[in-house]
Amino acid sequence: MSHFTRMRTKIRDRQTLTRCLEEMGHQVQEGGTIRGYQGREKVDLRVSTGRGYEIGFRRTGDGSYELIADWWGVRGTSQAQFTRELQQQFEEVQREVRRQYALQTVLEKSREQGFNVVEQQEQEDGTIRVVVRRWA
Repeated sequence: MSHFTRMRTKIRDRQTLTRCLEEMGHQVQEGGTIRGYQGREKVDLRVSTGRGYEIGFRRTGDGSYELIADWWGVRGTSQAQFTRELQQQFEEVQREVRRQYALQTVLEKSREQGFNVVEQQEQEDGTIRVVVRRWA
Protein backbone atom coordinates (compact mmCIF):
# COMPACT_ATOMS: atom_id res chain seq x y z
CA MET A 1 0.00 0.00 0.00
CA SER A 2 1.42 3.38 -0.96
CA HIS A 3 1.50 6.46 1.25
CA PHE A 4 0.86 9.01 -1.46
CA THR A 5 -1.04 12.09 -0.40
CA ARG A 6 -2.68 14.40 -2.91
CA MET A 7 -3.57 18.03 -2.40
CA ARG A 8 -5.48 20.12 -4.90
CA THR A 9 -4.22 23.60 -5.71
CA LYS A 10 -5.66 26.51 -7.66
CA ILE A 11 -2.51 26.78 -9.77
CA ARG A 12 -3.19 26.43 -13.51
CA ASP A 13 -0.17 27.87 -15.33
CA ARG A 14 2.52 25.21 -15.79
CA GLN A 15 5.28 27.57 -16.91
CA THR A 16 4.80 29.87 -13.92
CA LEU A 17 4.59 26.91 -11.53
CA THR A 18 7.87 25.56 -12.91
CA ARG A 19 9.57 28.95 -12.58
CA CYS A 20 8.29 29.30 -9.00
CA LEU A 21 9.61 25.91 -7.97
CA GLU A 22 13.00 26.67 -9.54
CA GLU A 23 13.18 30.00 -7.72
CA MET A 24 12.49 28.11 -4.49
CA GLY A 25 15.69 26.15 -5.23
CA HIS A 26 14.19 22.92 -6.59
CA GLN A 27 15.22 21.00 -9.70
CA VAL A 28 12.12 20.48 -11.84
CA GLN A 29 11.79 17.84 -14.54
CA GLU A 30 9.01 17.55 -17.09
CA GLY A 31 6.96 14.37 -16.82
CA GLY A 32 8.00 11.04 -15.41
CA THR A 33 7.08 9.27 -12.22
CA ILE A 34 7.70 9.83 -8.54
CA ARG A 35 8.50 7.04 -6.12
CA GLY A 36 6.65 6.18 -2.97
CA TYR A 37 6.44 3.29 -0.58
CA GLN A 38 5.63 0.29 -2.80
CA GLY A 39 4.42 2.43 -5.64
CA ARG A 40 4.93 5.05 -8.27
CA GLU A 41 2.74 7.89 -9.54
CA LYS A 42 2.85 9.40 -13.01
CA VAL A 43 3.22 13.20 -12.85
CA ASP A 44 3.51 16.17 -15.20
CA LEU A 45 6.23 17.89 -13.14
CA ARG A 46 8.72 16.10 -10.92
CA VAL A 47 10.61 17.91 -8.17
CA SER A 48 13.80 16.35 -6.83
CA THR A 49 14.09 16.96 -3.09
CA GLY A 50 17.46 15.39 -2.41
CA ARG A 51 15.81 13.69 0.59
CA GLY A 52 14.49 10.37 -0.65
CA TYR A 53 11.26 10.46 -2.60
CA GLU A 54 10.29 13.18 -5.06
CA ILE A 55 7.36 15.60 -5.07
CA GLY A 56 5.09 15.71 -8.12
CA PHE A 57 2.47 17.94 -9.70
CA ARG A 58 -0.21 16.51 -11.97
CA ARG A 59 -2.79 18.41 -14.02
CA THR A 60 -6.37 17.56 -13.05
CA GLY A 61 -9.52 17.54 -15.16
CA ASP A 62 -10.37 21.14 -14.27
CA GLY A 63 -6.94 22.38 -15.43
CA SER A 64 -5.45 22.96 -11.98
CA TYR A 65 -2.49 21.06 -10.56
CA GLU A 66 -2.52 18.68 -7.62
CA LEU A 67 0.52 18.20 -5.41
CA ILE A 68 1.46 14.53 -4.89
CA ALA A 69 4.06 13.11 -2.53
CA ASP A 70 4.81 10.24 -0.23
CA TRP A 71 5.72 12.53 2.65
CA TRP A 72 7.08 9.68 4.74
CA GLY A 73 9.87 9.24 2.23
CA VAL A 74 10.32 12.92 1.48
CA ARG A 75 10.65 14.04 5.06
CA GLY A 76 12.21 10.91 6.50
CA THR A 77 9.81 11.00 9.43
CA SER A 78 8.25 8.26 11.50
CA GLN A 79 4.51 7.63 11.33
CA ALA A 80 3.91 9.65 14.55
CA GLN A 81 5.91 12.60 13.22
CA PHE A 82 4.19 12.31 9.88
CA THR A 83 0.75 12.49 11.49
CA ARG A 84 1.64 15.62 13.48
CA GLU A 85 3.48 17.42 10.70
CA LEU A 86 1.46 16.52 7.60
CA GLN A 87 -0.91 19.48 7.71
CA GLN A 88 1.88 21.91 8.55
CA GLN A 89 4.07 20.65 5.69
CA PHE A 90 1.26 20.96 3.16
CA GLU A 91 0.40 24.45 4.35
CA GLU A 92 4.01 25.60 4.13
CA VAL A 93 4.52 24.17 0.64
CA GLN A 94 1.19 25.53 -0.57
CA ARG A 95 1.80 28.99 0.92
CA GLU A 96 5.28 29.37 -0.60
CA VAL A 97 4.22 28.05 -4.01
CA ARG A 98 1.20 30.41 -4.03
CA ARG A 99 3.38 33.37 -3.03
CA GLN A 100 5.95 32.71 -5.75
CA TYR A 101 3.19 31.96 -8.29
CA ALA A 102 1.48 35.29 -7.51
CA LEU A 103 4.78 37.18 -7.80
CA GLN A 104 5.65 35.61 -11.15
CA THR A 105 2.15 36.29 -12.48
CA VAL A 106 2.36 39.97 -11.49
CA LEU A 107 5.82 40.31 -13.06
CA GLU A 108 4.76 38.58 -16.30
CA LYS A 109 1.55 40.59 -16.69
CA SER A 110 3.41 43.82 -15.94
CA ARG A 111 6.02 43.07 -18.64
CA GLU A 112 3.28 42.13 -21.13
CA GLN A 113 1.68 45.54 -20.56
CA GLY A 114 4.97 47.40 -21.09
CA PHE A 115 5.93 48.03 -17.47
CA ASN A 116 9.47 47.73 -16.12
CA VAL A 117 10.16 46.56 -12.58
CA VAL A 118 11.75 49.43 -10.67
CA GLU A 119 11.89 47.80 -7.27
CA GLN A 120 11.11 44.43 -5.73
CA GLN A 121 11.42 44.06 -1.98
CA GLU A 122 10.33 41.44 0.54
CA GLN A 123 8.64 43.00 3.56
CA GLU A 124 9.05 41.86 7.17
CA ASP A 125 5.62 40.19 7.10
CA GLY A 126 6.60 38.08 4.07
CA THR A 127 4.69 40.09 1.46
CA ILE A 128 6.54 41.25 -1.61
CA ARG A 129 6.35 44.88 -2.67
CA VAL A 130 6.78 45.42 -6.41
CA VAL A 131 7.08 48.87 -7.98
CA VAL A 132 6.65 49.06 -11.75
CA ARG A 133 6.89 51.97 -14.18
CA ARG A 134 5.89 52.56 -17.77
CA TRP A 135 6.80 55.55 -19.88
CA ALA A 136 3.80 56.93 -21.71
